Amino acid sequence: MGFGTIIHDDNGDFVVCRSLVIPGVFRVDMGEAMGLLEVLSWVKQLGFQHAKIEVDAKLVVDALKTQTGGVCVWPIEWYLHVLIKFGLSLKKNT
Repeated sequence: MGFGTIIHDDNGDFVVCRSLVIPGVFRVDMGEAMGLLEVLSWVKQLGFQHAKIEVDAKLVVDALKTQTGGVCVWPIEWYLHVLIKFGLSLKKNT
């Protein structure tokens, strides 16, 4: 499984990017959740205390917002509480 992340500043200008491959075969929902968890971990390592994260994984966003569904989101919730200010939104595909 692979994913990519791009960090922009408040003006929308490029700051840094990263791609990562995690060996294995995963269900789509678990792969999306693992990708988000890796992004949150990286954001924390970089020292960001304010973040707005846009993802295209509706199932994961819904599971986090409603606390329901089959996706294991507690590790993601832990990172949400560690970051001082955090926003999560669903990115619309264009």
